[in-house]
This record gives sequence, C-alpha cells and structure tokens, in this order.
Amino acid sequence: MFVVGIDAHTRYVVLVVLNSSGQRVLGPTRVRVSEPARVREVLAPFQPLEAVVETSSTWPWLEDVLQPLGVRFVLAHARRLRAIAEANYKRDEIDAELLGRMRLAGLIPAVYATPPTQREWATLIRHRTALVAQRTAPVNRIHAQLHRRGLWLERGRLLTRQGRAWVRHEAGPQLSLEERALVRSYAGLAPRSSQSGERGIRHGSIPAGANRWLRGALVRAVVSHVQTAPASALSQYYTMQKARVGWPVARVATARKLARVIHALLRTQRTWIETPTRGELRSTHAAQTAII
Repeated sequence: MFVVGIDAHTRYVVLVVLNSSGQRVLGPTRVRVSEPARVREVLAPFQPLEAVVETSSTWPWLEDVLQPLGVRFVLAHARRLRAIAEANYKRDEIDAELLGRMRLAGLIPAVYATPPTQREWATLIRHRTALVAQRTAPVNRIHAQLHRRGLWLERGRLLTRQGRAWVRHEAGPQLSLEERALVRSYAGLAPRSSQSGERGIRHGSIPAGANRWLRGALVRAVVSHVQTAPASALSQYYTMQKARVGWPVARVATARKLARVIHALLRTQRTWIETPTRGELRSTHAAQTAII
C-alpha cells in the first residue's frame, strides 16, 4: 500500500509518495494544475494508493483527476492539522510529506468529501449567501443613519416598497444633507428575496469545524418557509416558539427541527407527507423549501 501526500495550490501541486513503512518512494514532485494527465502519470505505478489533501478550494478537481485510478481520496480537516499549521519550517515539500506520514500514523482528521452533485448545491448556497451579505451591508448603513437621528425602522421593512417609501418621505426630511446622500445610495436594486434580510443571528459557540454554510442555509430557509407555507406544522412550531422565546431563538430552534426532517428524508429515502400531529413535523414542502 502507498500513500501520497498532496500539498495543493491554485497553480501547482506537490506530490510525495510513501510506502507502508514510511519510506519515501517518490518526490517531492511538483506538477502544474494545467497538467492533470501528468498527475495521473506520476501516480499510476503506485497501487493500491491513498491520496491525502487538505480542505481548500482546490481539492475537488484533484478528486476528479484521481478517481479513474481507483485512488482512495482522503480529505483532511485543515483547521485541525496543527502539526502543519504550527510547524517552524513550513514548505510545500514538508507539508506534502507530513500529510502522508500523518495518514500512515492514523492522525489525519478526515472530513466528508462531498460528491459532485452536492458540490453544485453547495456552490449555489455559498453564492446566495454572498448576495445576501452584499444586500445586507447597505441596509445596515441606512439603519445606522436613521439611528443617528433617533429614527427606527423594523428589520426587513427596508426591503419592502412601504419601507423605502417611509425612508424617502418620513425619515428623509429629518436627515442631514450627507445622511440623505448615503441613504440615496440604496435604490432597492438588490436582488429580491422571500427572506427578511435581517442581520445574521448569533448562535453562540459551535463545535469546531461546523458547516456554517449549511447552518446559515437552514436558518434562512425557515424564514422562506414561514412566508410561503404559514399553515404548515413547521410554521406553526416557529410561531409558537417565537411567542415564547422571541424570533432569534425560535428561528434557530425551527432550523434544527428542519434539519432533522431533512435528515430523516435522506436517510429513509422516503417522501415526507404533511400530516400534522402533536409533537411531530412531517412536511415534504418544508424539506424541499430548505434545499431550494
């Protein structure tokens, strides 16, 4: 058995192959990203082979390149690789070899390598999150100008026609010339969305390595679902929790409930049928809305 440690960069990768005894049998070898056939050519003689690479934006293409060789792909959690992050001498060749040696010693904190179909969904989620952040930034600046004058507008209303009309006709005359100039920079051209656009919710501490993209998508999906399906069991649960503990906590609690629904659907490969029962949430529409 062989292990190849791969230190991946945007323009090149460094390969170091070790045998089961920890002896270096190849490398360090540098291959340009534009030469994927060269990567397969270099690694083809070593079978069976495991490939270890850190999490980054460059690992998906490496998995696609190595898959035809039957290579077992191991994705290492970059934040937990303290041995590499805190090394006194950090070079590409050392990092690649250390990845291989840590794999042989069973010290690699492996994470799930998402398949191509799931990567496409993740890309869409990240893109939507970036758009929401861009939209929220000018909204927060406008709220700051309103607060300077003792004016207050509910979060989310600024993204509605009524809210923008209130800013123009009611709040505008009370703002200074400079403040009005800042407010006019927001013309309602941000992408329209069914979510409220409120500032990000602070959930407190979370386990290291938690998927913040999935967490954020579930929380935002709750807002969309409550608006589009107010009579569903999930929406009723949110309404009840909102009245009891407030909307920030209620939204997180409902997102957790939604995550359990989606997990059950994926695990059982069944379609969820909306049959509200006490203490249970069974909503196909809720799960589908979260994914969208």
